[in-house]
Parts: sequence; C-alpha cells; structure tokens
Amino acid sequence: MVMKAKGKAILLVFLVFVCFGLAAVHASTVYITADNLTGTNLFGTLDVASGQFNQIASTGPVFLGLTTGPGGKIYGADANSGHLFTISSSGATKQYGSVTAPSAFYGLAYSHSAGNFFADNLDPMNVTLYSITGDGNSSSLVGQIAGPNSGYFPTGNLAFGSGGNLYFNYSSDLANGGANSTLYSVNTSTGALTAVGSGLGCDILALFSDGNALYGIDANVTSDIGVFRIDTTTGVATQVSTVTGLPGGDSFYVDAATVSTPDAGFTLALFIFALAPLLGKRKPSPPLP
Repeated sequence: MVMKAKGKAILLVFLVFVCFGLAAVHASTVYITADNLTGTNLFGTLDVASGQFNQIASTGPVFLGLTTGPGGKIYGADANSGHLFTISSSGATKQYGSVTAPSAFYGLAYSHSAGNFFADNLDPMNVTLYSITGDGNSSSLVGQIAGPNSGYFPTGNLAFGSGGNLYFNYSSDLANGGANSTLYSVNTSTGALTAVGSGLGCDILALFSDGNALYGIDANVTSDIGVFRIDTTTGVATQVSTVTGLPGGDSFYVDAATVSTPDAGFTLALFIFALAPLLGKRKPSPPLP
C-alpha cells in the first residue's frame, strides 16, 4: 500500500508539471498581424528567436492593435470598422462589443488587474487614449497622448509590461521619417507620457510583452524587419532577429503583436481532467462501526 501511495504521489506531481507545462507552451506563442496596404491582411505566429513568420489565415479586418484579454483570448482593433474583434488561434474573427473608434485605434492593450482595455485613437492631428470596458461595450476618454501633428506613430503601439506598466513609442524625428523612436511609459489615469531614456536607437515599433521582457517589431519597413528586445530601464532596443516568411516579396508591414496567455480556468481544467481517473479509482472508505 505504501508503494502504491508513493506511486500515485509521483504520478500526481508528474501530471501537475505536464498541465502547467502545457500552459507555458501555450503562453509562449507570439501572434502577429501584417498587411500590404492593398487589402490583404495576414494573421500568424512569430518565432522571436529566429524571426520566422508562419501564416495561419487572411482576415477581413485589418488589425492595427492586438492584445490578449479576457478568457485568454486574442483581441484586435480593426482599422476599417473601428470595432474590436476576437481572433481565434485559427484566425476566425468575431466582433466584440459595440465600441467604435473615433478615427482608428492604432494600439490596444488589456489590463488584467483593472479588467479593461486601453486603446489609442489616431486622427490627423492628435493621439488620444481611451479606456474600454472589459465587455467592449463602452469607452471613455482618458486624455491626449501626443499632438497636434507631432510625429510618426507606429501601429500596435501599446503594451503592458512587467509591473503593470503601460508602454508606448513614437518618433518626433519628422526629417527622417520616424527612424528615431523613443519609448514612453503611459499614465493610465491621464494619458501623460514619460520618456524612458533618450531613444530606442531604432525605428518605430509595434510593441508586445511576455509579462517580463518588452519586445518590438519594426512597423515602418517592409524589408529587413527587425525584432527587438527593449530594456525598460534605459529605453534602448537590441535587435534579436529579422522577420522572414512574409509573402509577397517585401510588400507587407507588420501591424501588431501579442503573446497568448492561458486562462487560469483552462489550466485548472487540464489538471482536473488528468486527476479524474485517479480519483475515480480511489478505494472507498469502510463503513463506520
């Protein structure tokens, strides 16, 4: 009986590692969107270390903002309709809520602690930050981020990093077409920006984070598209790879990126599913005398 108990204990520990290991694998998937400005919009995965893009689907909406939100689902902001959408891992899209961007949302980030989205609206003169309820049905203006007409702004330009900090980047270098970008932290109560360091040392970037490190993908070019890791202390970006695998002979811009995260309920369900057979075979207790 002792050996059997030990065997079950070892098996339970193994199952815990398997279940949480599956969740970790799921969480490591980076999804990105790209478009060629002529109506072809791509959705796929990116291997950050190698830069390899693998297309999953083409989408009707053009998602300039991307985040992982409620239920561990992927959410995108469509530039054409102004609506939010959910995007399945197979690339299927469905409108989420009823909020519409005043002009177009260029960045989208979900706060897991607050339970709401943040999106920045870009019009011809100003960039303004909005808070959107978790159900996607109402929004409120937080404040102006930049403007009037003050720089080059990338798509996918909002991301929450470690410590719950919201990050944004843009370039005020009008003479060089956005080649010199700066990282900013965003005050989620007012929209005010605080520069992190004196410059990223690279082009304008679509931002994403795995919860620890902050990354960016060059959103301003269609060839030699760099993938960067960003030091959130100095604001300096270091290139780790170059995107490959986009179709069309260097005709696609990367729009946005996000790292998928598993829903806690999904991880728990995996564990219960694996544990159920063991619980089902447990020897019944003897009746009380």
